[in-house]
Amino acid sequence: MAQSIIVNLPPGKWTLLTNSDVTKCTFQIASTAINPVLIAGTVGAVEPTTNAGFVEYKAGTGEYDISLSEMFPGIAATRLYAFSARATSILVSHA
Repeated sequence: MAQSIIVNLPPGKWTLLTNSDVTKCTFQIASTAINPVLIAGTVGAVEPTTNAGFVEYKAGTGEYDISLSEMFPGIAATRLYAFSARATSILVSHA
């Protein structure tokens, strides 16, 4: 299901960013974020069990209409999760 929302990340917990299986996504980390945000791709709505296999983003950065296969070429990712040591927010938009 398409969405364009702000997702609030609680501190220290992987949070699902996409509300359905997607092939492309746009996201931007809040400019007020203090800690880096880890973005992980998964196959289905399965929360990551480790902090390995992620891409790290700093405040104000993100991706525009990027394919999940480009971000995570080693897996057939269909969902995105985010993790931050401190609470922050992320703009997420996908079809």
